[in-house]
Amino acid sequence: RKHKPPPGLIIMEDAGSENPGMQVRIISGQQNTDAHNVTLEVLDQDHTLGNAVRYVLAKDADTDFVGYSIPHPSENKLHLRVQTRPGGPGTEALTVTKRASDTLVGMCDHMLKKLEHGLAEK
Repeated sequence: RKHKPPPGLIIMEDAGSENPGMQVRIISGQQNTDAHNVTLEVLDQDHTLGNAVRYVLAKDADTDFVGYSIPHPSENKLHLRVQTRPGGPGTEALTVTKRASDTLVGMCDHMLKKLEHGLAEK
């Protein structure tokens, strides 16, 4: 029997991985009428992920505002706030955030391939 996550909790799983996935909770926005504002709580993450995701989101033309914070140093979580420009389909805050996450994964994969190629040449 599978464990059912609490309401509002999204488990972002890496296909083919033994990793149980990243736990993300929508703590404001998106569930209301304004799909262009969302605040996410990401569990077991810190500035490493927060700054990287913030950077990629800031480069997206659909992003109006992005910021993150660590609510308290003793809590192992971050809050990510995203506001997007109203427009056509695909400009909703959660959609833009997912797109930025995919971009960041692609950037990390590219960097890893370059590193492995460089090490193989030595």
